[in-house]
Amino acid sequence: MGDINLEVLDSRLSDSLQKVSDMLKSSSPKWNRLSTGCEYINKLLRGGIPRRGITELSGESGSGKTQFCLQLTITVQLPFYNGGFNAGAVYICTEDKFPSPRLQQLFTTFPLSTHEDKKKLGDNVFIEHIADVDGLKQCVMTQLPHLLTRQSIGLVVIDSITAVFRADYDQHDMATRAKDLRTVGLQLHSLANQFHISVLCVNQVSSLIQQDNNCRSILVPALGLAWSNLVTTRLQMIQGETDNRALHVIFSPELPQTSCPYKISASGISGSETI
Repeated sequence: MGDINLEVLDSRLSDSLQKVSDMLKSSSPKWNRLSTGCEYINKLLRGGIPRRGITELSGESGSGKTQFCLQLTITVQLPFYNGGFNAGAVYICTEDKFPSPRLQQLFTTFPLSTHEDKKKLGDNVFIEHIADVDGLKQCVMTQLPHLLTRQSIGLVVIDSITAVFRADYDQHDMATRAKDLRTVGLQLHSLANQFHISVLCVNQVSSLIQQDNNCRSILVPALGLAWSNLVTTRLQMIQGETDNRALHVIFSPELPQTSCPYKISASGISGSETI
């Protein structure tokens, strides 16, 4: 066997390997992030909501979860240079009726929407009302893929994933619930990967008693481990006793566990410097 030319080998390795920085700068849309419309929240999320996997947003009633989702149905329609995807949004409601009046208000007050954009923003939001698990499964397995092949969609919101999975099962059906959660979750992952969309699922919270000297209670996302294992990025909106709100990164493959204070106004959700 002849001698190995180390210089040639080193050159070949250099040509075949790719730097992470170059990969992230590539034109592949799966690495894009959807802007939230707020520079401080974007900074917390390193650009916004990822265009892959499932992002969960949990929090108490009144913490601003739906407000956050409505805001994203606007930013997704913005041009790429404004942090949007120049695409539409699908909004799946499982609890209350879709908050059309609030979205109409945001069309006129949200700071990143231009006068021209405001005339057509409502044409790019597709709404579906679902009351049970079978309806949700039918939607994500059949209706949603069909729509994604026909329309330019950049965001899918389920508000909330909790409602149908808490209502349709009792304590004896937990294995079935876990199976159905997995069916829905894996399909959402598949659609996010295939169509390069951001998927945001709203979750409710439950009170958990910590077994320490003070027996404190903390709020944790609902649906347990079966759902948690399907979530890629977990965010939680915390509303303090004096109305001090903060958006927390609970876990993510690429984000540190940090927080950002925020407030809700007529023009949407806006944050301030990271805590």
